[in-house]
Amino acid sequence: KGSFTIRYNQFLILAVDEGFNNVSGCSIDASVRFVQELEKELQLDLMNKMNISFKDGENVNIVKLSDFQQFAKDKKITSETIVFNNMVNTKEDFETKWEVTADKSWHSRFLV
Repeated sequence: KGSFTIRYNQFLILAVDEGFNNVSGCSIDASVRFVQELEKELQLDLMNKMNISFKDGENVNIVKLSDFQQFAKDKKITSETIVFNNMVNTKEDFETKWEVTADKSWHSRFLV
């Protein structure tokens, strides 16, 4: 049992019910290859771990880590800025800890 969703026209979220299917290195590799094929076909950069996503009002912004750090120094990013914590691993964490204020995420290390 696996599924996917697209959020904010920006995020491709893949999920699997590990109570039904075991996730193995082969299945992870296959999903990575699939996303890489999408990147090539759509000419997008979907897997750059150095990109940071945050909200500015209702807009979702994706910037380089260095730009995010500068925005934090300039106080354009604050503890109340909504960020996307892509380090979540479970459905519960996705539902409760994926879209949070910067002070409740690993992003807090960049706050002044």
